[in-house]
Amino acid sequence: MSKVMAALMMLVGILLLLALIPFAISSAGIDSWLVRAKDAGNPAQVSEFLGEYRTALQEAGRVEGKFYTVFHYPGSYMPTYIRAVDGLVQRANALALQSPQETSYQMGLVNLEKDLGDIEAAAYDVWFAYTGVWLEAAGLVLLVGGFLLGIFLVW
Repeated sequence: MSKVMAALMMLVGILLLLALIPFAISSAGIDSWLVRAKDAGNPAQVSEFLGEYRTALQEAGRVEGKFYTVFHYPGSYMPTYIRAVDGLVQRANALALQSPQETSYQMGLVNLEKDLGDIEAAAYDVWFAYTGVWLEAAGLVLLVGGFLLGIFLVW
């Protein structure tokens, strides 16, 4: 009976994790714009790719609510995140108008790259909240618990 329970736990865990694959693929399509913006060759491309990222977030309905499922504070509010993306677009547009030889251009480019890294780190939290952190955690717990129970029963 216990071996059946262990196998069932592992099976349910695997099924829950497999159910998250479409969400991960969908989020990868959205976040690919952010990766392109971070790897862009000039500020005009950064602005273009961030605009596409914002549009993809809107089309996926990820512009309201909070992007943390456990800790809610003003910084995890989605409209704040969207405003940060809009601010980066404006800064990239302003940098695109400057000469690349100017010191202010170089400093602005460094700051823009740093802030893109911060936005990218928060993008993972957006993905995690919208794919169902509890579903993923339950799948992992059942998978690992079933595996450990199976090992315990074999010994």
